[in-house]
Amino acid sequence: LVLTLVVFTSLFTGLNALSKKQENVAFNEIYQTYTQAVDYTEANTTQFETDGSLDQTKVNAYISNQVNAKFKEQSKKYSFMWVKNVWKGDTTTSPVVKYSSFKDYALKNGIIQDADLEQFEKDYNSIKGIIEEDNKHNGCYMLIILAGAITFLMQFMQVKIQEKKSGTKNPSAKIMLIIMPIFMIIFASTSSALFTLYIIANSIISACTSTVIDLCQPKDKGGDNGQVVYKKGNTEVVEYSRNYRKG
Repeated sequence: LVLTLVVFTSLFTGLNALSKKQENVAFNEIYQTYTQAVDYTEANTTQFETDGSLDQTKVNAYISNQVNAKFKEQSKKYSFMWVKNVWKGDTTTSPVVKYSSFKDYALKNGIIQDADLEQFEKDYNSIKGIIEEDNKHNGCYMLIILAGAITFLMQFMQVKIQEKKSGTKNPSAKIMLIIMPIFMIIFASTSSALFTLYIIANSIISACTSTVIDLCQPKDKGGDNGQVVYKKGNTEVVEYSRNYRKG
């Protein structure tokens, strides 16, 4: 169990780091689209004039269309069913990366300088407002619930298989039946939807593998006079117990 938790935690940490990086890379593409749209409106003011004066409504509409087009383009790559961005969790939080995370990414990669932070934050809020106008929530917790339910089912099947083999009930197994689904729900709630999909897929594969292995194993059955009869290939094998006493 300890080894499993160590491996699982390491995988969780690694995938979370990858998700955060990809989340920032994706948003940077939108940020670049936004700044290019702003530059275009400033360089071509005559296209956005009404009665000889700059029409800010037209400017805003153009910028919004460019940002939304880029977001929809990314959604084709990064969405999964109802989840708009798999690099973020399947929750009701915004599909937009957090400002603190993107600011650190932008400074680290030389996208902006410290002197640009005031304008950078305004640009970020403008982009976030445009995206959230039609995309307020990234998901709806369905993958998280599914991860907990499937983990419970997997643990339940394993408990039943072990009880069938040993003929006794294991109290610690019943505890794991409750603890593991709770752990998975916590992990899924604090990680990306991609990691939650991994949890679901891994649980399904583990449950199917355990079931197949159990079905393929020879089943013992008690015979007469203390003998044990079971199948080995196409041959019936009979073993006699030395502890058997007649009467």
